[in-house]
Amino acid sequence: MSKISRLLAVVLVLSMLATVIGCGGNDNNNEDSEGFVNESTITLPDLEINSDKVYMLTWEDPSVLTTPSAYMYTVNEKLKQEYGVSLEYIRTLNTEVEIKAAQLVLSDNSPDMITLRDRDYPNFAVKNIAQPWDDYMDFSEPVFEGIKDVNDKYRIDGKVYRYFNTYFNNGYTWYWVNDFAELGLKTPRELYYEGNWTWSKLEEYANKLTVKDSTGTVSKYGVGYEATMHLVTGETYVKANADGTYSNNLSNSKLADFFNYSTRLGFETKVRPTVESCYDLFKQGKVSMLVFEQYYGANHLQNERLAGDVEFAPSPKWDGADKYYTPGRGTGGWLAKGAKNPEEAVAFMAIWRLCSGKIDPVVIKAQQLRDTTLTGCDEEDFALIDEMNDPSKFEIIATLDDGFGTTWSSTERQVFQKDVLWYNKPWATAIQEYTPLLNSAINEHTKAMETYNK
Repeated sequence: MSKISRLLAVVLVLSMLATVIGCGGNDNNNEDSEGFVNESTITLPDLEINSDKVYMLTWEDPSVLTTPSAYMYTVNEKLKQEYGVSLEYIRTLNTEVEIKAAQLVLSDNSPDMITLRDRDYPNFAVKNIAQPWDDYMDFSEPVFEGIKDVNDKYRIDGKVYRYFNTYFNNGYTWYWVNDFAELGLKTPRELYYEGNWTWSKLEEYANKLTVKDSTGTVSKYGVGYEATMHLVTGETYVKANADGTYSNNLSNSKLADFFNYSTRLGFETKVRPTVESCYDLFKQGKVSMLVFEQYYGANHLQNERLAGDVEFAPSPKWDGADKYYTPGRGTGGWLAKGAKNPEEAVAFMAIWRLCSGKIDPVVIKAQQLRDTTLTGCDEEDFALIDEMNDPSKFEIIATLDDGFGTTWSSTERQVFQKDVLWYNKPWATAIQEYTPLLNSAINEHTKAMETYNK
């Protein structure tokens, strides 16, 4: 398919998606003679709409709201159609979201919503940058029912401040199909179906796929991944306790196993690149397997997937683990303190949930057609994605420590991980150095929560 043909196909599919997702009520005559659902079967919340605008603070490019090939364009068009409201972005840098949000709230110029970053939980609630969604959002509404359990996990003082619109498996193995074919190896997907896709098998394959010259110089690495994949062990740097407190978990033996494993692959056998942006090396064909996030394949590998050159499998199962654990990622937002259009913010989240939550047959069909056009996804791909998000098969893990306190901000956290993953600092040395910082952050958080609860 030529680039022009592909663009026309994408525009056609997105135009269809913007019109096919009817969000009306449950009509008894909502099926044609063959049983196909003509309109959405999900009833949207009846809200008191007083404005035709709703504002979100984000680092995203505003052009996605007006570009038909962009996903958020479709969401925005449905928001206009159903509620007469359009989304507008207040743009800032990713690194300055907290500063900008605080400035706007304090100056009585609050946005309505603030985009999600892991590092802002639970700080935005504790610092009064955000307010609870519960005062405006009814989780018994059909469109929100399926996401209630996820949001219940992260309530603060019994309230939902950080609202997740979706929460999904974010542990994917992207791989170059031909690299496996040339060596006569089963693909990661085939191994997964057999129940043999583990991190020990990943290491075995990484050794076979790595290409070195006689001097040991690597021209192609077997595997690349980031420190976030430590979650496959089922362990996090900070543990949430039953009484609502938190404890330092850096000394957990499973975390030690993961980072020692990574040291072996990076600095001993040298089958893993020890540089930032290993995902760029993968796209260049210099890494055979990339254990990374879902978005990378969706946003950066469309042509490679459409051509059948790149496929995906779940991230491997940690050897000895009782189940598959995987990193999670969510979309959604904070409701800003002082938001002038809270009902309109709920309207936007309802539409976004409808268009992304896999809760309606018409939406699912339209989204699958879009994914097929953009990346060549087929029925097997869709079935595997559904399986990866089946909680009976995969437990999705969220980090709790990102931005926990001033001594364990995202900066310190990243430096800590890079010291081991990139610079070969022994794990035992790293946790000895960074444990006091994390302890201090936990204490800081505990005091902040005590003040907040008063």
